[in-house]
Amino acid sequence: MRVSIRKNTGCLVQLAQEIQACNACKLRSPDLLPLAGVGPSYADIMLIGEAPTTEAAKRGEPFLDITVSGENLNIFLSFVGLKRDEVYITNVCKCPKRVEYANFWTCRMWLDKEIKIIQPKMIITLGGPAIEAIGGVSISGFRKKWGFSGQVKDRLIFPFLHPSAWERNKRKKRQEVIEEERELLNELMRLLQDPGIVKLVES
Repeated sequence: MRVSIRKNTGCLVQLAQEIQACNACKLRSPDLLPLAGVGPSYADIMLIGEAPTTEAAKRGEPFLDITVSGENLNIFLSFVGLKRDEVYITNVCKCPKRVEYANFWTCRMWLDKEIKIIQPKMIITLGGPAIEAIGGVSISGFRKKWGFSGQVKDRLIFPFLHPSAWERNKRKKRQEVIEEERELLNELMRLLQDPGIVKLVES
């Protein structure tokens, strides 16, 4: 699958440099640079988590394959028919530390700039802090108001569990989590088939 191309790669490179130089709050670590998102500048789908892990910040990529969250994210993407190199993946907070409310909103300016550059047709939020940043509500609050998905500021928003949450109930296997959320995932797959959401071009 390929997606429509927009010429804004240079803007993302510049933004990543600005994010790495950020000293706006006390979360900045002397040993680790703030981490910008990764993915194509033409991505029609953006995934937003809460904050990078220390390992992700060291290696310069959110949701690394070698982490539990990264593995679960790959399972999620595969289930709905997406590939990592087709989507833009980022976090609300750019530093790998426990997010405090004040710092969360300080970092929000960087997320806003990423969204402005990418111009995604769909945003998939991963976990409570991400949907709070985008929609101003919890996941349950969002679903009560809009259902599985809804338009917020002219963008289609689809809230989902954070990949790390899959492991919190050790009695459940990943496949069981998938089965529990099947109705939700089926709705996401239906949305992804809408050419108005994801504009495909011939290979």
